[in-house]
Amino acid sequence: MTDKIMYTYRDFLNNDKFVKWQILQTEELNQYWIDYQIEFPQHKEALDKAVEVFKNVRINNYLPSETQQEALLDSIRKDTLYRKRRIKRLQYYAASVACIAVLVVSTLLITHNRVVPENNVVQIIGETQDAMDIQFISTGKPMILPQDVEIQLTENGDAAIVTKEGENIENLNLSSKTMNKLIVPLGKRSSLILADGTKVWLNSGTQIEFPSVFDGQTRDINIRGEIFIDVAKNDKKPFYIHTSQFDIQVTGTKFNVSAYDDAQVKSVVLVEGQVKIHAPGNKPMEMKPNDRLTFDGGAISKDIVDTSEYISWKTGILNFKKASLADILNKVGRHYNVNFKNLKSSTLSETTCSGKLVLAENIDSVMIALSVLAPISYSREGDIIYIKNAK
Repeated sequence: MTDKIMYTYRDFLNNDKFVKWQILQTEELNQYWIDYQIEFPQHKEALDKAVEVFKNVRINNYLPSETQQEALLDSIRKDTLYRKRRIKRLQYYAASVACIAVLVVSTLLITHNRVVPENNVVQIIGETQDAMDIQFISTGKPMILPQDVEIQLTENGDAAIVTKEGENIENLNLSSKTMNKLIVPLGKRSSLILADGTKVWLNSGTQIEFPSVFDGQTRDINIRGEIFIDVAKNDKKPFYIHTSQFDIQVTGTKFNVSAYDDAQVKSVVLVEGQVKIHAPGNKPMEMKPNDRLTFDGGAISKDIVDTSEYISWKTGILNFKKASLADILNKVGRHYNVNFKNLKSSTLSETTCSGKLVLAENIDSVMIALSVLAPISYSREGDIIYIKNAK
């Protein structure tokens, strides 16, 4: 782009570098556009309007062209290579990405060759819920915790509340005779190190019950919701996870359990090691790495999956492959404590996407990125979010 032509905001919206800037927000791209505005001040008005339009609810009306998609993908590949060469800048890079949906070979797929008529508009209304606090309950006394701390138990039943920077902010003496409970509401996440060294990551809307010490012949915890767990190996004392529908027996392994009470489908995805699943009315079922065992009502099935799709949430990323828009919005809603309604429409169920969505602190950033890649638009009025699947 030069100063010989007076550009309109549409020219910027069709410029690869502008699109990359709006999605990636890297230091290099930010500096480029700062310098651009200094060099070509006559284009500032059009540029500002392009930025406004990009953030507007009608962002979905502009989808990157194949050229722009390839440019974005190429940029991401180069940034990934750059990160590998400059490991020390990894934290900076992660912080600099406001919100990015990483494009894969096919960004948007319409399954079953289904064509959605232009007048087929499905409106979804979502309501943000009042965020509750993370609660740690021991001997019946609740303690309010911020999201950026971890509970670390010791073998003798003590507990430390530690920040993500490793600073110890409080020590607790727990009773060895009662079960403790950690409650993580929708829109929050937390982590926990049990007395045996087992580490547990808790997703939004999850509860876990655990003892202060494992003084019996087995190690037992109860969960409702979703966790990723790295179980400390101990062949002499097996570890059991109890859910409302099945139990998991392990000695030392890494896996994901999704067992929300309000979800029809529950699952176990094994990353490392070996586990055995006990479900009423069924023989014990053994799992190997990359296996997914799914419970859908009374039906049980097992298949081989890419485990990254099921465990990336613990690092603040949604990794999805041919996932329906309904499923993606459902996960986004749970992560940000937004209750989307009418997600069972056939239009949203049959429109699938593949890629990665970095879950920024601001839900608007995530919705904007999703609107760029999928045929939806959204608007927000206070605590109400409206989504339309236009085409």
